[in-house]
Amino acid sequence: MIRSRLGVLCSSALVAVLSACVVDDKKTDTVVVQPPTPRPSAPRPTPAPSTPVDRVDTIVAATGTLNLRNPNFANVNVEVRIGPNSDCSQNPAFGTRQLQKGATWTITANQDVCWRRDVNPDAPNGAWSPWNRQAVGGGSTHEANL
Repeated sequence: MIRSRLGVLCSSALVAVLSACVVDDKKTDTVVVQPPTPRPSAPRPTPAPSTPVDRVDTIVAATGTLNLRNPNFANVNVEVRIGPNSDCSQNPAFGTRQLQKGATWTITANQDVCWRRDVNPDAPNGAWSPWNRQAVGGGSTHEANL
């Protein structure tokens, strides 16, 4: 009795193990087919909640623009604050910049913009001018010279 094993034959569509046996001078082939490995299914969508969800609408005021220009000084320090408080020093700081002559600082906001500059831009000593205030919003554009 002669027995022989042929091994494992692989293909993209089928994995088969073939064995061949010779019994009583008869050749018998046996084919064993393994099913493909199942792929994980896509997650099911989460069903809608059975109770209604409260809707919250947020209204955002349209923004406006303020262009702060420096047409006069070689360099000038400018501080900007944005907020609703009539006392500009109580509004949150937006930033401080040094603007060279001819430069523009464009500020986009939906609340009042306050700004001040060095009292003496040619010899800055940390003293600031009084606050200036501009209401912006509604898509408007405003110009201000320092």
